[in-house]
Amino acid sequence: MKRIIILFFCLVPILVFSQSKRASRQADALTNSWNYDIELGKYTGAQNTKVIKVWSIAPNALTAVKQAPKNAVHGIIFKGVADNQYGKGIPVLDRTHHAEVEYADFFKTFFSDGGKYMQFVSLVNNGNIGANDLIKLDKKRYKVGVLVVVRHEDLRKYLEQEGIIKALGAGF
Repeated sequence: MKRIIILFFCLVPILVFSQSKRASRQADALTNSWNYDIELGKYTGAQNTKVIKVWSIAPNALTAVKQAPKNAVHGIIFKGVADNQYGKGIPVLDRTHHAEVEYADFFKTFFSDGGKYMQFVSLVNNGNIGANDLIKLDKKRYKVGVLVVVRHEDLRKYLEQEGIIKALGAGF
């Protein structure tokens, strides 16, 4: 009996850790495919910030919440956010539309777990999901809406300083 208890306490942490690693690998794979939609949120943020809603597609809600900050920053840089009934959107920061490929090494580091992107984003309500923000697409995928605050002006200035995007006053 003692051996069974010891074996149990040895195996449980290993199983839990492997589940966590698998969820992390899934989140990274989904983030690399950038499978999300982005829209302006109905709330207002502080000056030079925008509250946006990121609809991440993932195998579960936890993975979607983990991806939301990366997806939000990626969306601000490469997609922009369209105007809607809640206000004026955010124009795309990468006006050349090729910075993601040209500066691939920079963005790999920038979007790594705990990377620089985290300085420009925070989750609203600690990433809690509203009742209407969890949609089951099929057996293995959910579409999850997460509210995120993005400091888009600071992000733009940082990318300009790093030479990734041109300054707003710069010519074409």
